[in-house]
Amino acid sequence: KEFLSHERRHRTVFQEELQRRNYPRCRSYWLCGIGGLALGLVTGICGRKAIVATTVAVESVVLKHLAHQLDVLGNIDLHAVAAITSIVEEEQHHHDHSAVQIDVRDPWFRVLTPMVTAWTEAVIWMGMRS
Repeated sequence: KEFLSHERRHRTVFQEELQRRNYPRCRSYWLCGIGGLALGLVTGICGRKAIVATTVAVESVVLKHLAHQLDVLGNIDLHAVAAITSIVEEEQHHHDHSAVQIDVRDPWFRVLTPMVTAWTEAVIWMGMRS
């Protein structure tokens, strides 16, 4: 419930930033939502270890992406930097809370990590294309 409330807040923060700029949602918005729902359903059925492995993989990619955005934006867009910064700590918490529960030898971790990482990177890449 805590993670979900964070993610809803993150969505609101980004939505407000897009509205402030008069920008539409990124092209991968629905793909991300549908993919996230499907991934959540599948990993939920597979159990706690799969959920934790998926969370670590997704958050690792998201944290790298947010760090890159902060580097790129620097002093160019202080509103965007503030929005991203307000999210990073919670994303790091999601990652770290899940990572301590992982055994890197676990089959779920070894199978899901590369697939989830690639999918998450692809969705971000598509969303960054304007």
